[in-house]
Amino acid sequence: MKVLLVYPKYPDTFWSFRYALAFTGKKAAFPPLGLLTVAAMLPEEWGIRLRDENVEAVSDEDILWADMVFVSAMLAQQKAATAMIGRCRSLGRKTVSGGPMFTADPERFAGLADHLVLGEAELTLPRFLRDLERGAEKALYDSDQGVYCDIMASPIPRWDLLENTMKRYSSLAVQFGKGCPHDCEFCNVTGLCGRTMRLKTAERILDELQAIYHAGWRGSVFFVDDNFIGNRRKVKDVLAAIASFQVSHGYPFRFYTQSDIDLSGSAELIDLMAAAGFFRVFIGIETPEIESLKGANKHRNVGTDMSAAVRRLLDAGIQVQGGFVLGFDQDTGNTPKKMIDLIQGTGVMTAMVGTLQALPGTKLFKRLAKEGRLLGKSTGDNTDGSVGFEPKRMTRKELTDGYRRVVSAIYSPDMYHDRLRRFLGDYHPSTLLRHRPSWGGLRAFILSIIRIGIGSRARKWYWKSLFESLFGNRSAFPAVVEHWIFWFHFDRVARKTLTPES
Repeated sequence: MKVLLVYPKYPDTFWSFRYALAFTGKKAAFPPLGLLTVAAMLPEEWGIRLRDENVEAVSDEDILWADMVFVSAMLAQQKAATAMIGRCRSLGRKTVSGGPMFTADPERFAGLADHLVLGEAELTLPRFLRDLERGAEKALYDSDQGVYCDIMASPIPRWDLLENTMKRYSSLAVQFGKGCPHDCEFCNVTGLCGRTMRLKTAERILDELQAIYHAGWRGSVFFVDDNFIGNRRKVKDVLAAIASFQVSHGYPFRFYTQSDIDLSGSAELIDLMAAAGFFRVFIGIETPEIESLKGANKHRNVGTDMSAAVRRLLDAGIQVQGGFVLGFDQDTGNTPKKMIDLIQGTGVMTAMVGTLQALPGTKLFKRLAKEGRLLGKSTGDNTDGSVGFEPKRMTRKELTDGYRRVVSAIYSPDMYHDRLRRFLGDYHPSTLLRHRPSWGGLRAFILSIIRIGIGSRARKWYWKSLFESLFGNRSAFPAVVEHWIFWFHFDRVARKTLTPES
């Protein structure tokens, strides 16, 4: 049996970082960890190829080589995934689909692929493989609701499948655990992965890091966990083990992950993450509206001084990427202005602002459906400005206009510079992760001078930031250049996707 694993192309969104990656010659942020893990579950004697459309084209020859094509996707990839499955069918190849997009809304994608293998592959893929072996495969494989796999049974990903493409990614990826103990109304993590944290042991994580190291990777590694600190006791053990690994291997990796805001209140956790080599964390800050936080069941953010919380992390050398959402029932016409003030006040440079999305399987989706307020299915891209439901205290136009106003403001060159100045005052990069000169870094810097320092509307503020860093916080200079490269991406995407309809 020959199998082609395909990861469909992402659209140009705030999340893709496509325009920023071009500065370093990279094609995508990180490879499809799910498909690489699935590859390790397939029979050893099978022929297996991986094609990620985000870094290389999928040819007809690739598809015709295979007996069967596996496609996995997130909801934002639905257009490319649908096209790929249709293309495989036209070439006479059967398709097997799974992953978050198909699992969260199987009715929507029923009949698209020949076989849907839903839920966690550790549970459902073996059943499909057994049936396939005896020629009795079914159209649908799913696990019982609320039944989840033992994450320790998940194999180490097949990194060898990236032999020719690994250098096209800016990061590799590792998973410590699944699930989240919280239950935010708009989040689909608990629906897909449960609220009980399922975690790998420290020894297993070291094995996975060693596998990446042996594959020749050096640089950024993303812990893909939806809430890395969901189990504080066990994460401390893992962080201590990672720190020892880093010391013994000469700090080959720089880690980033996702967490809730509780991280900022634990000096011990912050110190452990810094010692292990974490340099960035994504945190859902969400909204300045206290009632909106309560309504979304995000009570842990209530009463938190976000500026102080971000400052504590920056002081330890951990940059903060923030998630912000407009469109909660308690939001009003004044919320966009409050959000701008919140973002500027925290100094969060990468502020991912999105409109509220009612994702299938979430409590929000079910509530809005019951109230008759759903207007269509979510696009899966919370940063495209779309509104798929009827807001409560704003019209859809007011919400969309408010979203555009926020994004336009926070990524205007002058306000971006003001935020970067605050960032420079608080950020103290870890001496453990010293900037190592590289051709890719030099290339990015030179291109930033040409494209931003000379050829963009932000050139005045770009040079101002660089000089402020050189004479005020020299150790942060690489981060300043990086943030202006990120700005280049955000600016391009905003102009392309957020232009008001005529």
